[in-house]
Amino acid sequence: MQSLGEAIEYAQTSENVIRSLQDKRGEALAMYDQEKLRWCHDYMDKLRGIELAKFDEVSAHILEYMDLHTKLTEEEI
Repeated sequence: MQSLGEAIEYAQTSENVIRSLQDKRGEALAMYDQEKLRWCHDYMDKLRGIELAKFDEVSAHILEYMDLHTKLTEEEI
């Protein structure tokens, strides 16, 4: 299980790659290279999907931890 900090660090790295891909996509657009445009778009979508999955995983873990450790006892209720 990754920590939230690690997930954020990996997401930042992924976004840096996506920024580079956006530059490549702009070049492909200027050159009317439809194949390269599709490739850039698909790769960016995959990277963002991985980011989302990682944040979902970390968030679920955090919420599960909170649920486990913040339940009220019978006395507290």
